[in-house]
Amino acid sequence: MTVRLPKELKRALARSGNKVAYVEDAETKAAYVLLPKVDYERLQSLLAVESGSVADTYAAQERVAKADGWDNPLMDEYNHYDRKKTA
Repeated sequence: MTVRLPKELKRALARSGNKVAYVEDAETKAAYVLLPKVDYERLQSLLAVESGSVADTYAAQERVAKADGWDNPLMDEYNHYDRKKTA
């Protein structure tokens, strides 16, 4: 749905340098953010939740852990960190 901007909203956008305008519904007091479509689409792609499971990342996590030396026996000390912290 496309709605034409009233003059008041156009002025608000102009004052913001056509970046973003914060608006409020006078009746419901609901707040909204008005921003250019290109910025909205960029944000959508950043906030998109990808389908899948955390388990899908286990192989990559394992590779990173090995690359960082987490398979070194000396690192086993970190497995007991919380127990030592409370002692």
